[in-house]
Amino acid sequence: MLRLRNESGQALLLVMMVVMVLVLIGAAALTRTSGSRMRSFEQKKMVQSSYIAEAGVEKALANIKNDPYWLKGLAYNTVVNYITSLAYAGGQITSVKVTRTSNAGVYPTTFSLESQGDYQGATRTIKVNGEMYEPVDFAKGVWVGSNACFTTNTEYNCNVTGAGDMVFKNNINAMGDILAKGNILLENNMTATSIVSGGSLSLAQNVLVTSNVRAGVDISLENNANISGTASAVHNITLGSKSHITGDVYYNNNLNMGSEATTGTPHPGGATPVVVSLPPFPQLDESVYSQHPDRVLSDTLTGNFNVDGISYAPGDLYLTGTYTGNGIIVTHGKVTITGNLKRPSGDNQSSLAIISFGNIDGVGIEVCNNFEVYALLYSPNSVNLNNNTNFFGSIVCKGVLVDQNTKVSYDSGLQVNHPIWTTTVVKIKSWKEAYSVF
Repeated sequence: MLRLRNESGQALLLVMMVVMVLVLIGAAALTRTSGSRMRSFEQKKMVQSSYIAEAGVEKALANIKNDPYWLKGLAYNTVVNYITSLAYAGGQITSVKVTRTSNAGVYPTTFSLESQGDYQGATRTIKVNGEMYEPVDFAKGVWVGSNACFTTNTEYNCNVTGAGDMVFKNNINAMGDILAKGNILLENNMTATSIVSGGSLSLAQNVLVTSNVRAGVDISLENNANISGTASAVHNITLGSKSHITGDVYYNNNLNMGSEATTGTPHPGGATPVVVSLPPFPQLDESVYSQHPDRVLSDTLTGNFNVDGISYAPGDLYLTGTYTGNGIIVTHGKVTITGNLKRPSGDNQSSLAIISFGNIDGVGIEVCNNFEVYALLYSPNSVNLNNNTNFFGSIVCKGVLVDQNTKVSYDSGLQVNHPIWTTTVVKIKSWKEAYSVF
């Protein structure tokens, strides 16, 4: 009987020990679970605060893309508080600071962002460095990034700007301002308005310029050429037989007069330097458009269509029809406009920009003969307007060919209505997260 009681006591002790071990394990498990939940909760707060900080960055980047001149207008190396406090996703964008880090006139414009997000006491800070490439300025009429030659019997109701030399062939009518970094040659029987040349300006026979001219080197007029304004040349001015300058003439070296040539009052030594300052040719990034377009196009687009947002063609594109909306068509290949490309009658609000990154034989955008086109054109290659084209809009290109009997007119409505963000490029150079603070 005593032995039985001893064995019962031992069993009870064993049971109690097992129970104690189970209790200890349970308590440890409970403590660990509680700690894990706490860590998960803290991790959630950290992640959420990081998302909120990223949202602050995206808001600042969107503002730069939609208003790039706001960034350019910031004082150099001065921190600007873009957001000071904004409730967001159950937390708060505590601050977003923007700094323009490049000097005025430097291209592209560089910047830094610092965004702080808070979620239930967890704070994360994101720091970003980037660069902004300004939107394409289509307001120049025709802007050529290299030497350019304009063909006989063409008309330009717009400004013509070139980064190199420019030659205007016979029988051209240029009603806007002409500006070139290099030399400018106006051949026979041409009419022009205002001219500024970073190099020399030459007027062939029977050329008429109806306003003022300036040249960084020389000005020369062949027989029967006329300038109905002032003329200023840093070096020499030479007039052929029966050529005339109605206004005063400013020069620093020599004034050479042919028979029966006349000028206004001479001002020897009065010419000031001519500095033609043009921005670099705008650099667009195809990947910005190809990654997330609003629509992807095949090789042909015709009929009536809407152009709102970004349309992307991965190859060449043949284009004609009537468009509505405000947007851009971007192609990896060449664009050929095979018919009229217009807005509906009476529609002055729609605008279309065409951006071609590709080319065939150096031609990025081509308008076939005898058509009417309303568009803004951009190509890092050549833009060709074939015979009898009636073009309304603007052209920004590296090279241009304008065939006979073609008219180019600037349409301000296309520029005014076109969304600025479509050609503003923002590139991120670095994106990092600072240490969190709880």
